[in-house]
Amino acid sequence: MRDTVQSAIQQREERLLARPPEEDRRGFLRALQTLAAMPRAEITGESGSS
Repeated sequence: MRDTVQSAIQQREERLLARPPEEDRRGFLRALQTLAAMPRAEITGESGSS
């Protein structure tokens, strides 16, 4: 079941990413990669210690 769900998610992602022009898609994916590489605290503004 997990593989089926993962496949469905990937298919939907591919359909959605096929809509914008290729240049916009590349920019969007670069932005996602940049955000994914950032520490969570930097994105959320949390100091990391409560």
